[in-house]
Amino acid sequence: MKVFDPNLPFYKGNLHAHTTRSDGDLTPEECIQGFKDHGYDFLAITDHRKPFGGYQDDQILVIPAAEYDVNYLSGGPERCFHITGIGLVHDFDQTLMTPQQIVDAIKKQGAFCTLCHPIWSMNTLEDLMTLDGYDAIEIFNTISEVYSGRGYSGQYIDLLASRGIYKLITAVDDCHRYVRDAFKGRIMVQAQDRTWDSIHEALKAKRFYATTGPSIYQIERDGDHVAVDLSPVDHVRFMTNSLYDGERFTYAPEGGTVTHAEYTMKGCDRFVRIEGWDKNGGICWSNLLVR
Repeated sequence: MKVFDPNLPFYKGNLHAHTTRSDGDLTPEECIQGFKDHGYDFLAITDHRKPFGGYQDDQILVIPAAEYDVNYLSGGPERCFHITGIGLVHDFDQTLMTPQQIVDAIKKQGAFCTLCHPIWSMNTLEDLMTLDGYDAIEIFNTISEVYSGRGYSGQYIDLLASRGIYKLITAVDDCHRYVRDAFKGRIMVQAQDRTWDSIHEALKAKRFYATTGPSIYQIERDGDHVAVDLSPVDHVRFMTNSLYDGERFTYAPEGGTVTHAEYTMKGCDRFVRIEGWDKNGGICWSNLLVR
């Protein structure tokens, strides 16, 4: 089974950005132009509690979206929940809402719901296990990495998957300053066309990957055997719930690169996901392939 359809194009998009409508440094017009200039096909401006979008021209689709949050800053360890709704039809009252109520309100509109930067938010595994109904987790969040050193949340995805909870995987910028925190984390979506309906369908069908640089061309699965073709990288990681397996990494020969790698799931593997790391620090991430 091939994950990607050779006859469909990929569309480049960012699902998390802020403007002067909340706490970003660029106006919506400046933000949109910046993503146009960097070759993006779609964008979600997720200003805090202020849905924005529904715009499209011949270069870019701006999807109606917003970010909602609940902060626990006293009475125990500080942590928060930031949750984006992509494809929102209208706003809703967030007063005194719990994280679960936010997810439920987003999903009631049929929107795509993502838990943002859980490692930056200092979420616990229990937090993520008890929160129900969200679609995706940000495996990488650019601003959380470049300004806080906590941008990578892959461990949550693996811990959840090892317990039978499977979430889609996105990479985003969450850009505010547009200095170091923009035009890096993104998803590449294989869709019929550049409309939200087509992109949303592709997200639900897992016809996309997340990246900060490398490209995934194809993933093929035959039973327990998985193969990936991708742009030149330094090494490929096949991440599973197994504690150790010496066959999970494929390294480039000295002075060379890797463009193809394979792995056969072992007896205790419940899932596999793929990471490709290039020599410049860029990473691509597949979605989970569940056994």
